[in-house]
Amino acid sequence: MFDLASQDLSRLLHLQLLIARAGQRDSLQWWDDESLTSSGAYVVERVFVGAPQLTAQRLALRAAVSRHTAALADFYTATHLFHLDEQRQTELALRGVPLPSDIDLQTPISDMTAFRDRLLSIVGTAPNYEPVGKVGLNNTQRIRLSTNASPILEKAAALAWTYAASKVGKPVFPYLLVERD
Repeated sequence: MFDLASQDLSRLLHLQLLIARAGQRDSLQWWDDESLTSSGAYVVERVFVGAPQLTAQRLALRAAVSRHTAALADFYTATHLFHLDEQRQTELALRGVPLPSDIDLQTPISDMTAFRDRLLSIVGTAPNYEPVGKVGLNNTQRIRLSTNASPILEKAAALAWTYAASKVGKPVFPYLLVERD
């Protein structure tokens, strides 16, 4: 059974939006998306008059999901920040969560230091995880958590923190390896 408090779902959505914002063309340029840029806002405000900000955020999340799906295509069952459980219950639960209004999605993320600062404001200290091997095909990076049974937020924090190994124009796509007894 899926059980995650609304504040935890909001925090998870905040992490996903941070990664989506970092990937924008005016930020760290991890993928070809301008949903949250000033250029994107200009277009979205004219095409989606009813809820342009909400639409831009949803488009940015879809672009991030698509890029992760493509990068991790060889790892069918991979757990990544936008696919945290096999039954996709987290994704379904996030559909009902209002997008946070208190986060800054307008300001570009200029460098990896700015990215780490924003990430720290969400997760606090770096989670306890370790990379497994080197960055692989399609810039994928497998990680291992310290515990076997990890709550969704612990997984999300470790996955989000792994993006700090990225560079401008060269994202690392983290996925999770869960050690079983």
